[in-house]
Amino acid sequence: GGAGGGAHTRELRRAEQRVGPLEMMRLVANRVYFSKAYAVLYSCMVLLNVVMLVWLVWNGGNALSASFIALEIMVTALLAPEVLT
Repeated sequence: GGAGGGAHTRELRRAEQRVGPLEMMRLVANRVYFSKAYAVLYSCMVLLNVVMLVWLVWNGGNALSASFIALEIMVTALLAPEVLT
């Protein structure tokens, strides 16, 4: 938001005029990949995976818990698009 949003949009439009659609997709993907939000997402994923690993070790490898399974589904659902692209 704010004043930076308009400048960002203008920058993307100028880049779009200079490059083809594939290059534009790469530009946008790189902006997302190197963004703070992306870093926060993956930091959360690492933290969740560590929690799940400790949970498994603590319970002797027994993951049969609705909470654990829900957490595993959430982590997998968030990571699947990254792997598939």
